[in-house]
Amino acid sequence: MSSEMFERSMRNRTMWVGTLWFAAVAIAGAILHRALGAAGALALASVYGFGTIGMAWLTMRATPFPMWSWIATSGVMALALELSAVLSGPAQLKAWANTAWMFPWLFLTVAITPPSRLGWCERHARASGWLLLGLGAVYTLILLGVMWL
Repeated sequence: MSSEMFERSMRNRTMWVGTLWFAAVAIAGAILHRALGAAGALALASVYGFGTIGMAWLTMRATPFPMWSWIATSGVMALALELSAVLSGPAQLKAWANTAWMFPWLFLTVAITPPSRLGWCERHARASGWLLLGLGAVYTLILLGVMWL
């Protein structure tokens, strides 16, 4: 058995487990949002924050990025969700709820993408963890910045 077959099967398993987790989080968020509306923004942010951290935990072993960067990036994203739910006005919460469900998706797509051969994303490369943290910050700013446009 070659290491490439092992990596592919691990990515496939990660893809299916992550997709099930993503579906469960998105459905739970949709049900909560429908039941509580704008008054439940903090609870909805908690569901999506927990979903983001859970997705990072589920997928971090199948990726070439350092594990610290997955934990740090998911924590920053979950904190940004909570803060944006608290700081948003009622007019902005609809736009916020329409983009907040995409936070766990970042970890799923990055985890199932085959490793780069450039060396930046190797497990022991210096810049790979910071690259992921920067990507997560930009992704967060884009998704949460939409509600103020």
